[in-house]
Amino acid sequence: MIFLSFTSFQIANASPWSMLEDAGNSAQYNTTVGIEDYYTLVGRFISFFLSIIGIIFVCLFVYAGYTWLMARDNAQSVDKAKALMQNSVIGLLITLSAYSITWFLLIYLSKDLIY
Repeated sequence: MIFLSFTSFQIANASPWSMLEDAGNSAQYNTTVGIEDYYTLVGRFISFFLSIIGIIFVCLFVYAGYTWLMARDNAQSVDKAKALMQNSVIGLLITLSAYSITWFLLIYLSKDLIY
């Protein structure tokens, strides 16, 4: 009974972050975060965000194709679908160029690849 009350007291006073840090240290992981790691984290977040935007533009392109397919003889719907398709291709090109710039900067700023 004394053992259970001692362990519950110890767990209640420990913060979740310190418990995670202790677990990482006992597994011999490096738990320190340097400025280079923040660059990597920000770069990965930007890459993830740009990937989501790229998926949205591809879905818009597919929707524009579907709209064009279902337009039949309606010239106004065909023109709307063409404009949407053109705008989605432009947006996809902008997103791919931003993704490639981010990828280059992520490699350039990464500590592991700079000698």
